[in-house]
Amino acid sequence: MRIAFADVNGCRVRYFFEGDGDRVIVLLHGLGISADTWARNIDVLAEHYRVIAPDLPGHGFTELPDLKERAAHPTMVEVVLGLLDQLGIDKFSICGHSYGATIAALIYFERPDKVEKLIFNGSHRIFQNPDETIKGFEKSYENAKSAIGSPSLQTCRQRMGNVCYDPNTVPEEVLLIQLTSYSHPTMLANYEKIARSNMDLSLSRPYRCGDRIHEVSIPVLVISGKEDVRVPVADLEAGMKRLPDGELVLVEKCGHMLQTEHASLFNKEILQFLGG
Repeated sequence: MRIAFADVNGCRVRYFFEGDGDRVIVLLHGLGISADTWARNIDVLAEHYRVIAPDLPGHGFTELPDLKERAAHPTMVEVVLGLLDQLGIDKFSICGHSYGATIAALIYFERPDKVEKLIFNGSHRIFQNPDETIKGFEKSYENAKSAIGSPSLQTCRQRMGNVCYDPNTVPEEVLLIQLTSYSHPTMLANYEKIARSNMDLSLSRPYRCGDRIHEVSIPVLVISGKEDVRVPVADLEAGMKRLPDGELVLVEKCGHMLQTEHASLFNKEILQFLGG
């Protein structure tokens, strides 16, 4: 895998990339982390697909543009789509993890003719109403701030370990990069802006997907760890009934970081869903 930087409408964006061809998979990470969490997936997926995995705005090493008194969601969508346009990518599938799943769904609603398949990894918020979603954000906010507010190798490890079924599966290769990005002078302020705007119901309500998820007409894979502390299985099972063309995969002994906790299984399921 490789890394590049792009200027997207004045916003510096870091992204991972690998692979060639017209079949494209875009990987979108969760809140308060970065594209480094796809480190165990990119090269495997790139054997079959062109893979693009950006740091979302205000995360990792991507700048945060002015949110324009909105929730952060539309800024995320605009920057990701701007990057894909700049790269000349017309058709693509998207895999979004946690908060990234919401951004993936919003990208579909923005450009339904461009998205071929959707993968929601470790997220039930795509099925929730706005009031329920806010409660989930508050828990995520506190866990992430414990590391971003006081970055050290130990707090970064602990933050990720809190959401893994087995803390020993925390990807050590990610931690030093995470520590570096958390130590950047703008990181805490950016995270506060993003998290607080997302927890503001008046700002975020227009960007919640729960009331529109039944409109997704393309194939959708919902994949999650059975022991994910962030994602109740019952919510996923209920939500699946609202997807016209959805498939649910639950992984035993797995928490919130499926793509790292069980990377081989995750890669296999993604490739199988996309068509190999």
